[in-house]
Amino acid sequence: MDLTNEIHEALSEYLKRRTKVTLVLAKVTAIDEAAQTCDVEDIVGEHEIFDVRLRASSANKGLLIVPEMGSQVLIGAIGQSDTEYCVLSFTKVKKLSVEIDSVTYEIDNQGFLIKKGGESLKGLLNDLIQQIQLLTVTCTAPTTPSSIPINAAAFAGIKTRLNTLLK
Repeated sequence: MDLTNEIHEALSEYLKRRTKVTLVLAKVTAIDEAAQTCDVEDIVGEHEIFDVRLRASSANKGLLIVPEMGSQVLIGAIGQSDTEYCVLSFTKVKKLSVEIDSVTYEIDNQGFLIKKGGESLKGLLNDLIQQIQLLTVTCTAPTTPSSIPINAAAFAGIKTRLNTLLK
């Protein structure tokens, strides 16, 4: 066999091993949000698979989808491993979280969180409502125009914070 055929054969064998895809339909039996993993039971073979990743890597940034307990998920083997899996698809979601640098968006059955650095949309809107409740406008006489609100600077600060938090 010449060198070209040997290289072709070796490459073919390598690609056969690399393109093997293992997908498993499973039921979620345990969730560890701190470790970003879940345990599942194979629907077909009834084998338990532990520590299935909820994220592509163990990094604490990016997309995290947490399935509901008892829901079905589709998991895939990572590389050629028979022990490392990642959830690929979900039938029911308990929580969704996206983190990009200092920006966080999270949604679950309690509502949603939008945060950039130390500033949250909830905190900003609470401050706005508080300033509206404190709104006082003075008039020099009943028929004269009113002056600007005494807390106009607080409103300007909230506007700046809102523009920093949202696009």
